[in-house]
Amino acid sequence: MLQMRSFYLGIALLPVLLAQQPAERAPVTMAIVGGQVVDGTGAGPITDGVVLIAGNRIAAVGHAGAVAIPKGVKVVQAGGMTVMPGLIDMHVHLCLIGHADEDHFVRIYADREEREIIPASARQYLMNGITTVRDTGGPIEIVKVRDRINRGELVGARMFVCGPLLQRHPNDTLKGWSWTVMGAEDGRQKVQQLVAAGVDWIKVHDQSSYSDEELTAITQEAAKAHKPVAGHGYSSDAEVLRAIKYHFKTLEHPGLGDLLDYSPEVIHKVIDTDTCIDPTSTRRTIFEDAEKFPSRLHDPIAAEYLPPDLYAGLETSLADYLHLPNADHERRWSKNLAQKVEPFVKAGACIVAGTDSGEPELIHGASTWYELRNFVRFGMTPLEAITAATSRPGHLLAPDVGALLPGYHADVILVKGDVLADINLLQNPAHVIKDGVQYK
Repeated sequence: MLQMRSFYLGIALLPVLLAQQPAERAPVTMAIVGGQVVDGTGAGPITDGVVLIAGNRIAAVGHAGAVAIPKGVKVVQAGGMTVMPGLIDMHVHLCLIGHADEDHFVRIYADREEREIIPASARQYLMNGITTVRDTGGPIEIVKVRDRINRGELVGARMFVCGPLLQRHPNDTLKGWSWTVMGAEDGRQKVQQLVAAGVDWIKVHDQSSYSDEELTAITQEAAKAHKPVAGHGYSSDAEVLRAIKYHFKTLEHPGLGDLLDYSPEVIHKVIDTDTCIDPTSTRRTIFEDAEKFPSRLHDPIAAEYLPPDLYAGLETSLADYLHLPNADHERRWSKNLAQKVEPFVKAGACIVAGTDSGEPELIHGASTWYELRNFVRFGMTPLEAITAATSRPGHLLAPDVGALLPGYHADVILVKGDVLADINLLQNPAHVIKDGVQYK
């Protein structure tokens, strides 16, 4: 718990450090008033709260009466709503769309990724209230889309990207968004190429297939460039411990493998090293959710922003959703998911929200709230689940995203009702603001 207290102490001190930045001295441009404010840091809610925005930054947060609202600014009434940071999804693949046959999809539409598919996917996230995403595997051109969004040329969620993931053995399924590593020196060179292209993270796929020399080369080169590493850590205790040995900052998919549970040694090691786990549990539960609510496969936001032929192809591919090749496998393996993730929750491990969206049935933006619902099922309070999708992943990405604190990016969502009483309300935010601009 000392590590978690240190984390939130750092969060609390950041506004002091950021207070001197010009953005906070800019004139207030928007006031959100009258709602229940959940700032994302894990602190309790502010009833009848006020959030002031100056340009693209948060200017002030507090109780009504304690925060003066300048005359003439745009006022957003939040009565009856929860006001909170935009969500962060830490594991997405923007080059996919949820199509049941991703091999077919990548082969047929590779030439449309940069121009149409990735921008549409980023827009879907934003309109669902997910204002920031980390893409853990996509074509190298994704860097250009990220930069266009940052420059304001495209509308979409803020992106942190790995570019092509690094794999040890060729895999046709990943063709176009992965690079094969052929030895230690090649791994070092591949990291250098990714860094030169401008990626934010390095993603190691199937790390158990690498030699120690190869992992050493990859992670040393990443560290030299100050790029954190994300990689798999789900199939065995040994795999998790090996990922920690090589300083992977996030472990992807814990709980999804055939291991029945993790040893106390692994749980303690995760906590002692402040390694964050990204369970992507929605990958396992989404098939059961589709059986319970098939209408989720007809997504209106995807229909609006995907090119019509791609959306039609998505719907056609999911028409026989009950009999997708991996559906039965996912249903059966979801049965012991809780017993593998709950011990990390109870032990106070760093857990962040990611979904693996883009994979079959995981439609961008519409799947993220399921991960927070699962976290609550695994023993988190709704407030803890929100923190796992706001300030905690934000802390891994940048010093000024993921919380409603002065100096932070003004990424805010307004949700009708009390999200702390019902986490499921997150599936339909009423208003979405990113960098001080209201998009919904």
